[in-house]
Amino acid sequence: MEKIKAEFIATQIGLCHPATDSNNLFVLTEAEKAVLREAFSPIAYDGGGGQSYITEVRQTAYAAFPARIIEALHFQKHSIDPTIRPSTTYQ
Repeated sequence: MEKIKAEFIATQIGLCHPATDSNNLFVLTEAEKAVLREAFSPIAYDGGGGQSYITEVRQTAYAAFPARIIEALHFQKHSIDPTIRPSTTYQ
């Protein structure tokens, strides 16, 4: 269940689509993983993707993700080709 929840959250906030974007994964440190686990654990999973659930997930993501991840996501979102990253390494 935790893997399904993590994949759903990643897809909803634009991190990746597990089936097609295996090249666009971000490596997290153990400390970053712990912060994210603590931040997302209280959120009750809604497999239907209700609006309040999606809003809560997005707010939590912006509060808990490392700045380097947010920057990479914004770059990809506004890029003509989202597979191209800026010269900064996000891993």
